[in-house]
Amino acid sequence: MNFEKERKSLILFTKVGAIVLSCFVLAVTSFRYGPETIETFCEQISEKELPIYCVEKEQPQISLSFDAAWGNEDTSKILAVLKKHNVKATFFVVGTLIQSDPELIKQMADEGHN
Repeated sequence: MNFEKERKSLILFTKVGAIVLSCFVLAVTSFRYGPETIETFCEQISEKELPIYCVEKEQPQISLSFDAAWGNEDTSKILAVLKKHNVKATFFVVGTLIQSDPELIKQMADEGHN
C-alpha cells in the first residue's frame, strides 16, 4: 500500500516538474526571440491591423455597440431604452442567436440598429 502511495506521489511530482520546466523554457525563449527593445515592440504592435477605436468628426460623437450572443435576456430591455431615447446602436450578433430568436433580430433592424 505504501508503495502505491509513493508511486502516485512520484507521478504527480514528475507532471508538476514537467509543467514548471515547460513554463521556464517558454519564458527563456520568449526573452531570447522576443523584441530587443520597447521601441521594437511598439513598432511591431503599430504594424498590426487594429480595430478602429476613434475617428475624427466635426461634431463630438460616440458609437454604442453590443455583443449579442448568449445570455440575451436583457436585450429587449436594452432595445426599449434605446428606443425611448432615440439612440441607435450596433449589435454584433452570433448565428445561434439569429436562429434561436429571429424576431429579436428583426426588431433590431426595424428600429434602425446595425
